[in-house]
Amino acid sequence: MAIQDILKKIEIDGEKKVSVLEKQWNDKIGEEKSKIESELDTYYHQELDRIEKEIDNQERKRFLDAKLENRNKILEKKREIINKLFDEVFSKFYSMDEDKYCNFLADLIKKQGGQDSFEVILNNNDKNKIGKKLISLLGKNYSISDKTASIKAGAILKKEKIEINISFDLIFKDKKEKLEQEVGKIINVI
Repeated sequence: MAIQDILKKIEIDGEKKVSVLEKQWNDKIGEEKSKIESELDTYYHQELDRIEKEIDNQERKRFLDAKLENRNKILEKKREIINKLFDEVFSKFYSMDEDKYCNFLADLIKKQGGQDSFEVILNNNDKNKIGKKLISLLGKNYSISDKTASIKAGAILKKEKIEINISFDLIFKDKKEKLEQEVGKIINVI
């Protein structure tokens, strides 16, 4: 065998080995490329799903926020209507004529005070206008106090350390809270 043959054989063997190595590297590159493409495809779909969910959540949040804002506006209007109604009722009540007011107050005092003896504390205006008439309606168990109270209307009954506040402000506040709940349930505010 001549050197030429040996060199040719080495060259052929080298080409075969290069071809085998090229094939192995191409296969390995193909596998890595497929793996990377698969990972990229998975990552792409995961990100796409995440973005779609985030958009859905943002849309849902905006929808719920708008719905809540709308509900709050409706509730605010309903509360305004309730407050206006109560203001009208209270206004009419405070503007009743003197005789009706005096009779109503006497009945209220008797109901709260019963047969016990109480000192009746009125606001300054009521004390001067209806004090004497009120005592005549109440009878001997009641007396008008020299003191006055800072109330719009009504009275405070006092006996030793006991005070019963039957001022209209307090009564209306209590009634308003109870009625507000009932009316609120009826018109779906509460």
